[in-house]
Amino acid sequence: MSIKPLPSPKDYARALRRAKRTLRTASELLAQAERFLHDLPDSQCPTELLEHIRRFNHAQGDTP
Repeated sequence: MSIKPLPSPKDYARALRRAKRTLRTASELLAQAERFLHDLPDSQCPTELLEHIRRFNHAQGDTP
């Protein structure tokens, strides 16, 4: 059984930056989706999806 060496702190920092960037991108996409869904006429807006996005954004602190 071989033992792998632990990753260096530099690798941890790189992975953390990558994860934060991915999270930021996802948050921006959700905010954009919320704006687009809000702009649709009521007859075309998937209200339940919009409410889920709003709740998630509010829980993340992105919206007041």
